Amino acid sequence: SNSPRHTSHVMSSSSSFVARVLVVLIFLGSAFDTISNFGPDGGPAMPAVKAKLALLYNTASSVELVKIAMASVPAALVPTPSQLLMSSAIVQVFGAVLFLLDFALGARLLALFLVVVTPVMHTFWSEPANSYAQSLEYINFLKNCAILGGLLNYVHLKKQAVRAARAQGRVKQA
Repeated sequence: SNSPRHTSHVMSSSSSFVARVLVVLIFLGSAFDTISNFGPDGGPAMPAVKAKLALLYNTASSVELVKIAMASVPAALVPTPSQLLMSSAIVQVFGAVLFLLDFALGARLLALFLVVVTPVMHTFWSEPANSYAQSLEYINFLKNCAILGGLLNYVHLKKQAVRAARAQGRVKQA
């Protein structure tokens, strides 16, 4: 049981767990902050969320097709900024827990979260050129892209591992 192959597998699975812990820290921290500070007005993050959503709305509504689509959606089906903020925290918690437990669905949820949130919340292109605010948004945009890349790589490697296990007869087809 102490063969080099067994030792290598144990080390790779423990380093994989440590890597997943490090990735989920940012999502759990963000979700915890949102949930613990959430109040009747949405909490301290709400002004920034409202400003970013207004920018998104103004940009999107300048496209005729989007304007038509937005007009056809009943107001009751459009979530409020508070609902969006709490929903994002819930997705982060569920995605992080599933990812920590080594489920690809968790990585997919977190990836989807990043694909939706990153271009909405980190609009470096709308900040004054060469400003500190632009630099911060740009760095956060790139950090999210890097995390997204890691999550997509995890999903790919997980899929490969399942295929290999099926080919060796260790995992039955569903």
